[in-house]
Amino acid sequence: QFGDFVRSPFFNKNENLIRLYEILKKEYPDYKSESFTKESVFKQLYPGKKYKDNEIRRNFSGLMELCEKFLVQLNISDPFLFETTKTVLHELGSRNINKLFRIKLKKADEQFKNYADIDEGYFKQKYEIESIKSNLSEENLLDNRLLLFKNQMAHYLISILKLHQDLKIIRVMENYDYEKTLFNKFFERFDLAGFLADIKLEDETLYKILSIYYFRFVISLGEDKFDSYYHELKKLIYDNLDKFSRREKYNVMLFLSNSASEKLSSGKDFILEVHDINTKIIKEGLLKFDDELYIDLNKYRGILEIALKLKKTDWALNFIEEHLTKLSPEKIDNIKNYSYSILSFTKGDFRHSLELISKINKYYNFHFEFITKSVKLKCLYELRYIEDIFYSLDSYRHLLKNNVTLPEPLKIQFRNFMIYFERCTKLRLQDRVSEVEVEMLKDEILKVERILEKDWLLQKADELKNVTN
Repeated sequence: QFGDFVRSPFFNKNENLIRLYEILKKEYPDYKSESFTKESVFKQLYPGKKYKDNEIRRNFSGLMELCEKFLVQLNISDPFLFETTKTVLHELGSRNINKLFRIKLKKADEQFKNYADIDEGYFKQKYEIESIKSNLSEENLLDNRLLLFKNQMAHYLISILKLHQDLKIIRVMENYDYEKTLFNKFFERFDLAGFLADIKLEDETLYKILSIYYFRFVISLGEDKFDSYYHELKKLIYDNLDKFSRREKYNVMLFLSNSASEKLSSGKDFILEVHDINTKIIKEGLLKFDDELYIDLNKYRGILEIALKLKKTDWALNFIEEHLTKLSPEKIDNIKNYSYSILSFTKGDFRHSLELISKINKYYNFHFEFITKSVKLKCLYELRYIEDIFYSLDSYRHLLKNNVTLPEPLKIQFRNFMIYFERCTKLRLQDRVSEVEVEMLKDEILKVERILEKDWLLQKADELKNVTN
């Protein structure tokens, strides 16, 4: 495609750049030939002439400019891209080709009827269509300006509320003071709930769309103690999912999934709710942000782990078999071992689980590495491999201490797991464990905010009541 572009006289009339393209293409993709130098390229471009470095640099610079124009052309060539439509309308209008202009405008306007295929830029594009209309006639100025405001307002409100999701993720990694941000001060001064109530009186469909983003915002702030916003959010998303574009369906289902997961993390009995949402996501084909992409490792792992916590081993097995190959190819072997290891662990086959988890030789992110190590420790505990336990704990402590890139909140999670894992192990080695000791241990674990495998640790602590050595 780039070759066709370079050869097109509309985009390029410099014959040297066409020849340079052909020279480079012969060396593609490695460019490792020893004879491939600037001097050899110059010799092919200018046979018999003395080498001039500035001349070869000028040619490479010219080809780079063509590369950039080519990328722009690729982007605007999509017939469904709104920027293309807007540019065509502008050019038709500036040339006073009014009949074709109005036909094109009407067709563009139809794309935004009845709130269909809503995405990040939907309301911005509606605003721009109304702006174009406002230049056609002086009639209905009031209606036009009100529509301009409504669409611009909706676009920015959705953008700001979605931005909050990014800030929340950064907060986990960097633990910054949200209260002091200008973002927080804006929402402290803006009665968004009251404004949405006003929108509802005028346009109920718009109210429902905007409320999805607003309810997610409220839940993420921890201001939904009685879960009423959550249930409203779930109903709105399920009832209006068909109004969103493919990518925005992914986003709003992620809102719901994150909301349920946060409820679960806060100690509420939401595990079945999380699993049901995961099932819905799979049914709707929304495991991936884009159909062309691979399934995100963290999403895959999270869905599998929730199913196994519910002891849904058959469901989990089907999930592995159907979705493992949809991960990035280089990850499949290791994730296969991880998947079948935690499945075997749930079934009580700790030896097989340990065998599989020990085969993992590459980690793809910090969280996965330490989750994998926690599985290995759990296997060692269940199999009573005491020496291996203390050797592994010592090794993991050094690993954690020396890791300068792991975000502190994640370090705390794994560090706390190791602390209480070791406590359980040492108590298990005693001849007898009093019920008071067990209850104190359980109470401590319950109070720890950041910790991996809290439920499993509580279960192991409870089992210490029956220790007899």
